[in-house]
Amino acid sequence: MNLVKFKEAIHKDSVRDIDVMKAEGGWMICILNGNKERTTKEDCCLYRARGGLRVFKTLDAIKALFRSEEIMCKMVVH
Repeated sequence: MNLVKFKEAIHKDSVRDIDVMKAEGGWMICILNGNKERTTKEDCCLYRARGGLRVFKTLDAIKALFRSEEIMCKMVVH
């Protein structure tokens, strides 16, 4: 999921949880929506515009992204 779709899902209130999980070389962001259907990593994790999983080096980098994009939400770190 790219950043635009990610923000749309959050603003539509269709997101149940935002999970931040360890990934190779840092942290990745995944959203879980309200429906119970199984989703793939591509459907729920934040990807770069040019392809590939978007991995953040620090949790502060994720916080800075949310602040710069004016995303107001609560994250769960795993």
